[in-house]
Amino acid sequence: MKKHLILALFLIFTFSCAGPERKKQKELGQLEASIDLFNTAFEQGDLSTLDSLTTDNYIHTNGSDRAFSKERWFNYLESRRKNLVSGQLKIDKYQLLEKEIQLYEKSAIVTGLIITSGFSKGAEFSNQIRVSNLWIKEKETWKRAAFHDTRIQ
Repeated sequence: MKKHLILALFLIFTFSCAGPERKKQKELGQLEASIDLFNTAFEQGDLSTLDSLTTDNYIHTNGSDRAFSKERWFNYLESRRKNLVSGQLKIDKYQLLEKEIQLYEKSAIVTGLIITSGFSKGAEFSNQIRVSNLWIKEKETWKRAAFHDTRIQ
């Protein structure tokens, strides 16, 4: 009887400790899936998906401008999409490398290195950009709330 009690207590302890870790792994998996979907949508100019994965009060900052709103960023994205469709912009590579995630309860800070290359209006380009993103969970969906980048090459 004593062995059964010890085994039962051990199992209860093991599963109660595993619960939070399992939840964290699930959240990380969902967040990483959202990040991958977001990056694919950006590469392809899929504005509908990008809209569904950004908060309404999204803030975008890059190294050459002040922070601006989702509306202004989507104005840029629309122009970019037209260039993708017309062939004036061709993306050969768009990768997020060195990804690091600091997960909080309903938010996460994601940092990494974006490497992109292709052709724009007939000219070849290749860029490396260091990024920081704030992601939050809204109604069970991870959404990007803020972005900042710095070109490093």
